[in-house]
Amino acid sequence: VLGARYPEAQRIVCLELVKHQAQFAKDRLGAGLAPVVEFVTGDVCKLDGTPSGSVDVVFDEVVLSHLRGPMLPLGKTAMAEFKRVAAPGGYVVLSGYARDAHLGELHEAFAAAGFDHVKTVNITAPNAEGSVRCLEHMLGRAAAMRFLAVSDYGTQVHHAGLEVDTDTFLFEEVGRLASQCVTKAGADALLGKLAALARAAAGGDPAKLAAFEAATAAARAEMAAADAAEGPAAAL
Repeated sequence: VLGARYPEAQRIVCLELVKHQAQFAKDRLGAGLAPVVEFVTGDVCKLDGTPSGSVDVVFDEVVLSHLRGPMLPLGKTAMAEFKRVAAPGGYVVLSGYARDAHLGELHEAFAAAGFDHVKTVNITAPNAEGSVRCLEHMLGRAAAMRFLAVSDYGTQVHHAGLEVDTDTFLFEEVGRLASQCVTKAGADALLGKLAALARAAAGGDPAKLAAFEAATAAARAEMAAADAAEGPAAAL
């Protein structure tokens, strides 16, 4: 994608923390890689092999979304490294996940790293659509719908004002989320875990209990629709 966007690029470096993951990506893409693309193993918090001011575009895919909470200091370190290696007039582009309430914290971290101009663009809708299409292609329509039902439930719980850290829950489960949603039992178990947290957060507050019940009913309806859509994987 970056090669097509910047055909004049002399070098596109893909940085991966885990060596075998980098090799897997390289092997998987094979002959489809542009000649200027290379894979290296490294850490975004320590770009020692990259000279200061030498990169025209730094593109981060989701990494900083995971450097949050107790990992936030590492996120700030990574931002400082991005600023260091960026060429004068260059760009640092981050694609990731953040609630509106967290944007201020991210902007402060950018300012602390020395960035002068920060622009936020909401890509939730197209990103969600792309993710669901990929899941549908890999795992089938029903699994994609179950995945969406669990994600939507987390959003509804958050909007209902229930004090559940749905972001952390979904991040902790994300490694298993798609695979769990392949089966009805797996998706129901995952939804049940999140519902238990939301129910506890509602306590005895009638308004919160009503919001919890409405969100849970909607999620169950989505799950039922997913069960009815069971079928083969779809083409992209």
